[in-house]
This record gives sequence, C-alpha cells and structure tokens, in this order.
Amino acid sequence: CIVTAGGSAGSSGWSVAEGIVAALELAFSRATPRSTEQGEFVCGQPVRLAGLVARPDLNDALGIALRFDESSRRWLVRLADGDGKALKPANLRPLSEAQRGPDVLIFWGDAQWIAALTHAVRSAWRSP
Repeated sequence: CIVTAGGSAGSSGWSVAEGIVAALELAFSRATPRSTEQGEFVCGQPVRLAGLVARPDLNDALGIALRFDESSRRWLVRLADGDGKALKPANLRPLSEAQRGPDVLIFWGDAQWIAALTHAVRSAWRSP
C-alpha cells in the first residue's frame, strides 16, 4: 500500500506500508495534528503559498504539505513544479475549507506489474 505525504526532507513524499491496516494507521497518524505550532494544516493537505517577502515570485504557488518539522517549526511543502520548500504555517493557505489527510493507494495484482508501476512512479518524481 502507498501512503501519500510525510517522509523526510528530500524524500518522494510517499511511503510504502505492508498491509492495509498498517497503511490506514500511518495515514491516520499523518492526518492528525501533533502540535498547535503546525497551524490548521495536516500532512497531505493541498496549500497555496502566500505572504512570502523574500520570494514573492512564489506567492500563489500550489503545493502539498508533506510534513511538519518540529525543530524548524516549518512545513515541508512539495510545490507543483516538484521543488520542495520549508515554510512557516503563516505563509500557507488551505485550498479548501475541508482539511484533507494523506491518501492510501492499494494495488492488487501481479508482482511484476507492481514493480513496473513503482519504477514508473519513482522515475516520474525524478523527472524535471
């Protein structure tokens, strides 16, 4: 099972979980706010960048909030162009009123097909 959002800085933005129960538990843990410092956002939530002074060219850019880093008090956000940024919660706006957590993608079938799909997904994330 593939669970979107989360991971470490520089990661793909998704994790593989062994089994449906493990995937659902991981998705739930990522969708649950852990501190008030992370603002109103949860892992996997679509966001719009706003109020950036040093990089005003990024205002209105779209992305996905992947993970909140407690030490820097910033969200790791994957932008639509594939670039990653560490941003303060004050510089993010939700795309909709509803908070959205990570998706769980479940694939059944031939192991060779799944290996080919995994390779294709990894290649797509690395492409410019």
